[in-house]
Amino acid sequence: MHEAIGQASNTRGIFAITRDWMMMMSLIVIGVYIDNIWLMILLSWPIGMFQYALGEVLVHEASHYNLFRTRSLHGRLEFLYARPFLRTVNGYRAEHLPHHAKFGSADDPIEISYHEMGLFQPETSIFYLWFVYPMIGGPTYQFLVGLLTDVEYLKRNTIPLLVYCALGVVTAMNGILFEYLVMWIFPLVYWFRAFEHWQEMTDHFATRGHTRSNVSYLGNLIAHNGGYHHAHHCSPKTPWFALKNLQHGKLAECPDITHGFFDTYKHMILNREQYLSRRRSLAAGTVTHSNSE
Repeated sequence: MHEAIGQASNTRGIFAITRDWMMMMSLIVIGVYIDNIWLMILLSWPIGMFQYALGEVLVHEASHYNLFRTRSLHGRLEFLYARPFLRTVNGYRAEHLPHHAKFGSADDPIEISYHEMGLFQPETSIFYLWFVYPMIGGPTYQFLVGLLTDVEYLKRNTIPLLVYCALGVVTAMNGILFEYLVMWIFPLVYWFRAFEHWQEMTDHFATRGHTRSNVSYLGNLIAHNGGYHHAHHCSPKTPWFALKNLQHGKLAECPDITHGFFDTYKHMILNREQYLSRRRSLAAGTVTHSNSE
């Protein structure tokens, strides 16, 4: 573990949330004003990415108490960055922190997820899981099945779901139901889940060490340095805005650095065989690794 760099900031946290909402609302206004179906569909992609930046990356920061300096704000302000995306900070924290506590073990939630995806099977197509599966709505299907079958999840999100239903009625009465569905609901259930799927594979699968950082400039600019996952694992208390300096400073020798979507895919393909071989050795008890890697 490395000592934390920087300190959580109320101002930075509020600015990050405000920036994302302003960008999403601006994109929606552009789509409604120009009123072109193909433009709306195109705009759903960046809208979904900003939804992901709020509802995944900043919620992740909040789960480590890194979003605000004042701890109570993480819960008091979750209606701005977690609840609209059908999440609660406490719920996310309960699911995420075991990943750090059990990192690399058979009980690590990411290991279980990779196993369910078939990533530990040599015959599984990485091309399919990286390019095809998200595009045909695989992550969306998994999300909707979970939404409809997890009673506790439905209970936690009753109010947000009722709000979305009410917004559907209001937009229908004002003749903009289609715009609402294409530029808010569709990004939420399709693009958000696709970005989540890609990030899950990027973080730890087929790495030379045990955690990968995707240092893509644009991706990290939009997603609050969410790509610097290696730095995060080395210093979980370092807030998002300081992860880049940590990664390119003390952690510059990380063997798992990629520079974007296609480079990450290439990195996984090149390192998959070695990765699976190392896993087999770990299972046999012949190799050990540190939680800080």
